[in-house]
Amino acid sequence: MPGAPNAVLSRAEPVALSAHPNQAATNTRRAARSWLAAGQRHGRALFVAAGLADVLAAAATVLACWNIATLIVAGIGPPHPGGLSGAVVGVALGVLVAALAALIAARLAEAGAVRVETAVRTELLESLLLGDADDESVTPAVAATAVMDQLPRIGAYFRGYARAVIATVTVPAVILAAVFPASWVVGLLLLVSLPIVPINMAVTGLGATEVNRRQLAQIGELSGQVLERLQAASTLRTLGAIEHQRRVVERAARELARRTVAVLRIAFLASTALEWVSTFGIGMVAMYTGATLLGYVHAAPLPVQIAPHSAVFVLLLAPEFFLPLRRFAAAYHQGQEAIAAAEVLGALTRARDVTPGAKFSTWTATPPRVELRDVSVRYPTRSSAALSNITLTVPSGFVFGLAGASGSGKSTLLRVAGGWLTPTDGIMRLDRRPPGQEGRALLIAQRPYLFPGTLADNLSLGQPGLSASRMWDAIARAQLTPVVRSLPDGLETVLGERGWGLSAGEAQRISIARAFLSDATFLIVDEPTAHLDRDTERSLIEPLRELLRGRTALVASHSDAVLGLADDVVALEDGRVHG
Repeated sequence: MPGAPNAVLSRAEPVALSAHPNQAATNTRRAARSWLAAGQRHGRALFVAAGLADVLAAAATVLACWNIATLIVAGIGPPHPGGLSGAVVGVALGVLVAALAALIAARLAEAGAVRVETAVRTELLESLLLGDADDESVTPAVAATAVMDQLPRIGAYFRGYARAVIATVTVPAVILAAVFPASWVVGLLLLVSLPIVPINMAVTGLGATEVNRRQLAQIGELSGQVLERLQAASTLRTLGAIEHQRRVVERAARELARRTVAVLRIAFLASTALEWVSTFGIGMVAMYTGATLLGYVHAAPLPVQIAPHSAVFVLLLAPEFFLPLRRFAAAYHQGQEAIAAAEVLGALTRARDVTPGAKFSTWTATPPRVELRDVSVRYPTRSSAALSNITLTVPSGFVFGLAGASGSGKSTLLRVAGGWLTPTDGIMRLDRRPPGQEGRALLIAQRPYLFPGTLADNLSLGQPGLSASRMWDAIARAQLTPVVRSLPDGLETVLGERGWGLSAGEAQRISIARAFLSDATFLIVDEPTAHLDRDTERSLIEPLRELLRGRTALVASHSDAVLGLADDVVALEDGRVHG
């Protein structure tokens, strides 16, 4: 029999709460920006290509403007000696290339945004599905708001912002390179006006993130109120409280409308200020070129003359110079919404440390050795640590039991050991390596997730083509045969959302049957008999013993019979080993 694992625990220092809310908010925003930057890698090549396509569109626009200026000057002046066919071709070619390049840029940016949003959506859904079912901070309202409202903001952010960043740097440079040879004064006017745009964005953007954060919080609150009242509709009707609760939801909706107006007010203010800046810059160019053409400019060292072709050319390019800046400004304020959404989405995904695309159905060939060294876990909403300096070693093929009252830290320790929660401090390793995409634990949860679909679909998750005989064998081992035979269509019985139609104990035994069908060598078992009566629990002990044999397992339970299956048991109290 393997040697018993050791458990060493030292007293942790009290957790200090931040005394500077502004600093905490700054840190949260910094973490959100880092999360967004990390997400951008999924579509970076497409975003760069979109930016380069925008540069090509700008160069084609310069070509078209040059030839348009030639046609305009020829129309008001003497006939062009060489004819205008070349200018007409140049206009057509420039417009066609510019339109085609802009279309390609938009398609590339859209493809990049879809790729990022898909990766983030996969990460978020895996986090919600594989996270702790007892985590009360992730309510149905939080999950629904994150998936339906906040996630699309991330896609919109990358769709506009990532493309705009490159275009804002490169397109004005292309236009200035064309303007300076035609008129260095106009080029200087445009160059001087360039910093006004980011200054305007910074000033009008002050407080925009906080306003958007409050709006998102209100959306989540309203979603939660509607979901809760729909779920409790029959109770509210019985108590005669429908009208009162309708007024509660109505007040929340009015508050959401007020905060939405505040967000729109900031966006409109920023847009108006930017329009003033760009209009003023274009107006200055028009005034200078017009005054110079009329001979009113006599101030040294300004040129006293400008060629009509050059004047028309720079006038046509001035609006194009400000166009990418205006797009970037729109994306910048759109980015404030994305940062507010990223604070929530980043927290949901980081808290569970789930890698997008992880192959959770692939397992190591042999039972892994599990090590936790000086592991501590602190949650932002709690002043005390959920776990404090836990050190455990679970040898390969060892069944380790966790006892303790509710809230003692058992579920948190299971989540760390299973690789779903990154500890605040300390190290968790499987076979002396950090938990990777493969070989994570198979969870037998207190409240297993059952998908809408047939019982067979729920049993054969990740194993298409599983034979009915194997499923019936697993059902028998999980002591479910009488239950399944009593269902109207047996294995083909359709279960409702989250297993509607089954009791909590029956759903839990379906989770155990799944484990019998899996070749997982590492199991996390959380209260496997919590919802069973004593007789059913007694009949399940031997099947559980068979299930755990030859596998590495951590088993948390209040039941002495279940803990009797473990090779060693440790009791937890307030996140510390007791005794």
